[in-house]
Amino acid sequence: MKDNKKIKKPKLTSELKKRLKDAPAFDLKDIPELKDFKPGKPVARGFAQFKEYINRNGRPKSEDPRVNVSIRIPLSYADRLRSTGPGWQTRMGEYVINGINSNDKKLLPSN
Repeated sequence: MKDNKKIKKPKLTSELKKRLKDAPAFDLKDIPELKDFKPGKPVARGFAQFKEYINRNGRPKSEDPRVNVSIRIPLSYADRLRSTGPGWQTRMGEYVINGINSNDKKLLPSN
């Protein structure tokens, strides 16, 4: 449960004020202008030479991606699979793949 208390901002101490005052100034002219910026597009798009250093979050792309398929199976089989616990969908997919691989010539059309 969240507390509805206001977060207190830290006060600037005299030491911190002095450090900020003595900090060297920087010139904004040293920062290159973004000429090709479009909102919603990654800025890194223009920096192809740094592609290997850019952190891409998420899962890596699969060489054999999965697709959603809807099938109808008897309820008793679905209940048996679900009763095996988490990962039952993956196990069902493995059963289907193993069935296709074992009956390859019967199930798949010839090219």
